[in-house]
Amino acid sequence: MSQIPDAMMHTAQQWCREAQAPMVFSGAGLSVESGISAFRTKDGLWNQVDVEKYATPQGFTNDPQAVRNWYWGRRQALPNAEPNPGHFALAKSSWRHATQNVDDLLERAGCDNILHLHGSLLREKCHENCGYEIEIDLSGEPPVESCPECNAPTRPAVVWFDEPLDEHVLHQAEQWAMSCDLLLVVGTRAEVRPAADLITMAKSVQAQVIVVNPGEHVAGDLADLTLSGAAGEVLPVLLKDIP
Repeated sequence: MSQIPDAMMHTAQQWCREAQAPMVFSGAGLSVESGISAFRTKDGLWNQVDVEKYATPQGFTNDPQAVRNWYWGRRQALPNAEPNPGHFALAKSSWRHATQNVDDLLERAGCDNILHLHGSLLREKCHENCGYEIEIDLSGEPPVESCPECNAPTRPAVVWFDEPLDEHVLHQAEQWAMSCDLLLVVGTRAEVRPAADLITMAKSVQAQVIVVNPGEHVAGDLADLTLSGAAGEVLPVLLKDIP
């Protein structure tokens, strides 16, 4: 683990123990240690593929089969990824949790009370948003390509570029942020809005903000305490005494 001063870690642990309404806000860095690529780093996913082709509504309209095939490949890789110690430490805490991640590693670690701000790879929905949405079986065949409710194309239930977040999910996350007294920010550079606005919302109600992330980033500028290091190393120590 990166050399975090003992006094800083003890302060962070005390804040976590004393928090009455804690919340977690996590991003891709949490799952990188499990072998799932981040998006915006130098070696991230969006530097390896054509974002316009695979992660926009227009790209799906232009070539829906290419998009489906690419996402099916991502989905098939999920069972090979295992929750890391960071996921398990968060599961032990049972705190409210808003994540930008579209994998299911938090759930597999035992976390509940999770909001997936950017959707889930494990779900398929109607592209026209008629209300049809299902959980998919990765051990079976790819999901049907036409919505059984309205016959529109189906697609992964993730948020693409140029799309808004689900308003109900975002509203709930904002309510949590506006009522928390501690926000633990894990594995995100806090560059994608409106999700990143959760940090400033928490700060606006005088919540303490602890950031766990290697390197410098926007989230660190908003932190009361920054614990520099990998989530899988820092979180088990930070949350060890949380009942």
